[in-house]
Amino acid sequence: MHKQQGMTTLGILCVLAVVGLLAFAAFKVVPAYLEMTKVYTILDDIERDYSGKPDTDVAKLRTQIGKRINIESIYGVKRDDFQIKRTSEGYEVSINHPNETHYLGNLYLVVKYDKTVVVRK
Repeated sequence: MHKQQGMTTLGILCVLAVVGLLAFAAFKVVPAYLEMTKVYTILDDIERDYSGKPDTDVAKLRTQIGKRINIESIYGVKRDDFQIKRTSEGYEVSINHPNETHYLGNLYLVVKYDKTVVVRK
């Protein structure tokens, strides 16, 4: 008696379609993820470079964020997407920004930037 072994052609095609869609999603999300890491690095650098400096103000922080966005070639985020609030400890610099990437048809993949740092006086 002969037993059937292995996958059929239709089964292989289905598996390849799923793997292809996942790979396509990864190719779409990776650039947004890399951009997100650059944005987080900018926030960490701002915190490190300006904590403890007495002449720090909102305008200086916003200018530096804009310069760093240009240096890092970040196109999905603008300097106005960063919120800067004065607090009793210093300044709270945060970003809460969704980055939508077109996937297929009317489907989008969303990467959300959400980080806050405190620039101490």
